[in-house]
Amino acid sequence: MKTVSEADAMTRARRLCMWFFTPLLVVLVGACAVSPPETESDGKPEWVIDLPEDGRHAWGVGSAPIHGDAGQARQTASDRARNDLLSQLRVEIEGETRTWVQRLRDSDGSEVTRGYSDQIRARVPEVSFDEMDIAEVAVDEAENVLYALARLDLPMAEMRLATELRRVRDKLDELSRVDADKQGMEAVRALKPAVELIAEGEEIERHLSMVSRGGPEREPVADAYSEVLDRLAEAMAGLRIALRPAGDTAESLASALRTGLVEQGMRIVDEGELDLLVEFDFDIREVERAPDFFAYAEGRVRIRDGEDRTTAEFSERVREGATDPGLARDRVTRALAGQLGRTLGEEIWSSL
Repeated sequence: MKTVSEADAMTRARRLCMWFFTPLLVVLVGACAVSPPETESDGKPEWVIDLPEDGRHAWGVGSAPIHGDAGQARQTASDRARNDLLSQLRVEIEGETRTWVQRLRDSDGSEVTRGYSDQIRARVPEVSFDEMDIAEVAVDEAENVLYALARLDLPMAEMRLATELRRVRDKLDELSRVDADKQGMEAVRALKPAVELIAEGEEIERHLSMVSRGGPEREPVADAYSEVLDRLAEAMAGLRIALRPAGDTAESLASALRTGLVEQGMRIVDEGELDLLVEFDFDIREVERAPDFFAYAEGRVRIRDGEDRTTAEFSERVREGATDPGLARDRVTRALAGQLGRTLGEEIWSSL
């Protein structure tokens, strides 16, 4: 069975490779790492009972029974080992996140609001621990179980994440110097990247807290750049948005969509110069299938900017049923408003 000291030797070799080629760190972690061979024994390997301790790495153990496909067992055990390692690292960050992203998520829960939040989250790059690998794999022949030992180089992970956080902060520093004279849509478009950068920075900070060894404390990005977020929120509140329903049936959707936009801090107007115009209509088709009634609805939305250019178009379809035709119609209208509201939030954020 491979010993821990041999595993450490592989770590030093991989680290030497990365030191020579720092710009290619992520690529070379995978290139220099060698998939460990399986060792066999009549019982559990020692590291299952007593994890290694070297002051540099975090460890995790996973296992899987071997049912014909050893490759599948190895993959399952490796995944479980990584999850076990991460579960030991996870810490609960004290205090509340006060970014605009979090305020969106914690508001009253309108579909438009959730649409903004979902769109922001979708744009945040995933943060992972590239420095994690599988150090050893062993098979207990007596029990026909495969074990995997995951390993994470904590100092290397901390160094890389700190570098990523500096990159985010440098970009936010640039945004904090955006001309204060910018107003309305011009200011929104200039400052909008700050929301996604702060969301990314928070994710990096969360991962960094798992591997940090007590380095110098820094003000969280949410607090350090709160002024940038306040400027963006103020600029968005100043946008002039109009809703234009097509026909009497669409008017029933206007109230729900208007409420969602107002709760988001948008300024809804009926006349004058506009930044965005939201046009929408919908059709309802009713079908009786005794003793029930079903209502089918399709809503269509078009978003135009201040120069009358179409920036987004989308449609949604829903179906609802009830024993009363009026109730089925009310239900399908509410359901459609919810669907349109969520997508509207996503599309407006993309249009800004």
